[in-house]
Amino acid sequence: MPPVTWTDWPARRSPGRAIFAAATVALAVAGIGATQPALAAIGGALLLGATGEVLLPTRYTLDARGVTTASPLGRRRRPWSQLDRWRPTPEGFAVIGAAPAGGAAAILRRRRSLLLRGAADPAAVAAWLSERLGPSAGAAAP
Repeated sequence: MPPVTWTDWPARRSPGRAIFAAATVALAVAGIGATQPALAAIGGALLLGATGEVLLPTRYTLDARGVTTASPLGRRRRPWSQLDRWRPTPEGFAVIGAAPAGGAAAILRRRRSLLLRGAADPAAVAAWLSERLGPSAGAAAP
């Protein structure tokens, strides 16, 4: 099966949310920067990291090695062995991380989980997920 790759940029779908997020980051950095430039830089980086899903494009790739997400803030690969199950959502697909039983399982599962948004070919993504993780855990179509 050939790899599936697409780019999603929520700012295009929701420009109002993107403008609000960008304005919030800019105002916070400007307000703090007048008195504490170092703190403004740290705060700006943290705010950009928190709002990056809305402001910046994300490129998704599903291939034999796993799922890769890449944005201007970084790149992350999750091997199929770290993923457990999936289900369609209105925005795309929720992929739930795998975790051993135990006290830290919920934290590890949440850390490994991801949301695949805005797939150009939802059927191809569902086929990859079904092949690697089994049938969907939910019945709703994206």
